[in-house]
Amino acid sequence: MQQTETDANDWPIGFFEETAGAWAGEPLIREPQGEYEQRLELA
Repeated sequence: MQQTETDANDWPIGFFEETAGAWAGEPLIREPQGEYEQRLELA
């Protein structure tokens, strides 16, 4: 197993610089989330 240098948060060095914007598939779409559930107020 190869050891990889990590940053202070334990992420591999350069991980975000290499992967940011790398998605090459269809555009991601956030579907409507619906209405909030109405709950009884706690006493």
